[in-house]
Amino acid sequence: MDNTKKYNVLENVLQKVNQKYIAAPDDEIKRNNRLLEVVDRIIQMMRSKNTLFDNLFQSKFYGGSYYDNLKVGNPSEYDLDCLLSLPKAAEPTIEVSDVPGYVHVTLNMAALYKKKDEAPKYLGLESLLDGNRLCTKKIKSWMEGLMSSVLTKNSKMKVTVDDTTCVLKPKVRKSGPALTIKLQGCYKDKDFDIDIDLVPCFTFFDEHWPKKGYRENKTQKNTFFVVPKTPSDDQTDCWRLSFQEQERQLISNYAVMKPTIRLIKKIRDRHDHTKIASYFIKTIFLWELENLDPSLWSKSLSFVFVVMLKKYMEYVEKGNIPYYWNAENNLIEKLSSATTSGIANKLKNIVDHIEKICINLEVYGILHYFLKSEEYDIETFKKDVPLSKKQLRQADVARISSQQTLLLSDGFVLSACQTVSVDAALSSSSSSSSSFEEINKDMVKASTTSSSSFEDITKDMAEAPTTTPDLHQVLSRLEAKIDTLISEQKRFFQVFETAVERINSCEARIKEIADTVDNSIGKVVTANEELRMKIGLLERKIDELPKKVEPSMDPMFLLDESDKLGRTVEFLQNHT
Repeated sequence: MDNTKKYNVLENVLQKVNQKYIAAPDDEIKRNNRLLEVVDRIIQMMRSKNTLFDNLFQSKFYGGSYYDNLKVGNPSEYDLDCLLSLPKAAEPTIEVSDVPGYVHVTLNMAALYKKKDEAPKYLGLESLLDGNRLCTKKIKSWMEGLMSSVLTKNSKMKVTVDDTTCVLKPKVRKSGPALTIKLQGCYKDKDFDIDIDLVPCFTFFDEHWPKKGYRENKTQKNTFFVVPKTPSDDQTDCWRLSFQEQERQLISNYAVMKPTIRLIKKIRDRHDHTKIASYFIKTIFLWELENLDPSLWSKSLSFVFVVMLKKYMEYVEKGNIPYYWNAENNLIEKLSSATTSGIANKLKNIVDHIEKICINLEVYGILHYFLKSEEYDIETFKKDVPLSKKQLRQADVARISSQQTLLLSDGFVLSACQTVSVDAALSSSSSSSSSFEEINKDMVKASTTSSSSFEDITKDMAEAPTTTPDLHQVLSRLEAKIDTLISEQKRFFQVFETAVERINSCEARIKEIADTVDNSIGKVVTANEELRMKIGLLERKIDELPKKVEPSMDPMFLLDESDKLGRTVEFLQNHT
């Protein structure tokens, strides 16, 4: 079989998962796009309130998964970059730091102050520096204070969506490099809660493109950003580079790439691999755009999905996802080996199972890797994405054949092989032996009958005439024999299921007996401890007896003591 067609049986299922369970509902997208207009109002109020912000502000950039069409699930989180532009008179420059992926932003404030027409516009800029370097911590604090003061005076805002007025209560909090604007409100009797991460970024152009260790910009986008995210809390003069515009262009114009990224992100979310950021997955695709044959991206979604799922597994298994723009920076370097091994093992299990699914045509078995049981109804899904009659017949034959092959290749023989070294367990298991032997005979008989049916079918096909009327007769006989074969195979596995039930019952009985034996052993141990105590007491009494008989001793006393000693020894002999 052509390897590119091997996974075609998954195509409709994966398309349906993407369409119904990953893509955001149209009505929510429309509503949220209107609600996001609140950000424009907040920014406008910030510009009116603060001259420095007004002169630094350049525009908004709609970034993140939602605007890259890579969002998984309901759109309740958005990323917006608040693009700021430093004055040219301050001679802003980029210095590559010792940490790959991070840079320093330096300003020459003395040069700015010489420009008397420019300097007044940027009063307060110097307070955002540490020495001559722009400070991430000071920038975020300044932005937070400005935004909080605006929202304090505007605690409620109104937005009209489809002739319905929504009353919003915006709040702000710090979240990593971003300031998160939380919008809470009600629309069509449904409460909503939306988080908008507004990240203050400074823009730079090609002439400032970092050189040391960084790849060249081969796209038509000549603007890049620096983001106030630091490698550690004390390195506040470090800014993370962001090449969002370039990355967006690189992954565009590939029909199956974005749906594939969404499917892999859905698997990540389904299995709570929270340490793998969306950007890490996108980075793998950026690398494989270079490494793989360009023709791959014109193949079917199912084929590209399996290829890239395997690539994802390989990157995690190696514990290294290099930063696309500077390979010296390993994005998952801080993850423990236990974490990466656990994720890689899970991905390997998924890949192995997908291979089996494609052989046995059990296509719906892939759903639980994307969805929790409460998220979908399997019968409804089968109606939405049905298999053809040909696929159903192939699935039945493939499943039965593979199960039979598995059982026979493993030398599966049911017998009373499970015993314990306890008389009660032996007597219990012996009563099951004859039943197991009967079941084993039935299974061997059923398997032999099925094998002969396969041989008959093969023989009929070999002897099939070439004339059309006779060929129809042979096909009719073949269909009848296939139906008989499927019926016989179903009986075979009914016998097998009965055997498994009896084995489970026997195992439960053996466990009960083992528990009883454990209890008995516990009692024996306790009794031995008591005997040891009595022996110790007896030894002390013997030590207290006179070493020799004194004339003054009463003979009857000695006789009584010797009788007591004799009875004690007899007791110990009987119980040891």
